[in-house]
Amino acid sequence: MQIIPMWYIASKIHFHVYLGIMEILLIDDHQRLRVATASMLESTGRFTVCGQAESLAQAVDFIEKAETLPSIVILDINLGEDYGLDFLPLLEKHCADKKIAKPPVLVCSANDDSFTIQTALKLGATGFLSKISSANDMIEAIDALLSGKAYVYGEPCGEKTNGQT
Repeated sequence: MQIIPMWYIASKIHFHVYLGIMEILLIDDHQRLRVATASMLESTGRFTVCGQAESLAQAVDFIEKAETLPSIVILDINLGEDYGLDFLPLLEKHCADKKIAKPPVLVCSANDDSFTIQTALKLGATGFLSKISSANDMIEAIDALLSGKAYVYGEPCGEKTNGQT
């Protein structure tokens, strides 16, 4: 059993960071998908979902109010009326203004054509995962991003789509 000193508990350092548990912000307009993803990730004992958002406004509100940003963000492209990739420059600006490191962003979407993947990466996503991928694929993608690597699952980025590369 690990004993945690009282000074640590009283400090502003987040408890999960001390234990090595990575915090995740889930941004998706489908509640059932957010709940299922959170359950799957938390069942590993390695991750905790520190926030969920179903819209761009909720996601922005979360990052503006958070004391610390999550270790990673999982972002859907279609957020009902909102375009999820619009979150990427907002997150970039927030981090630049606060002079803090931007957490890696894993875009997880059913739109997994080459043009969409390339657009997400150009706008600042660190990785891309198709929604048809497995739970193991998601964990592999998260691990890659947390170790500083990019991750793309789906159609190859170099494939031509509608005349574009």
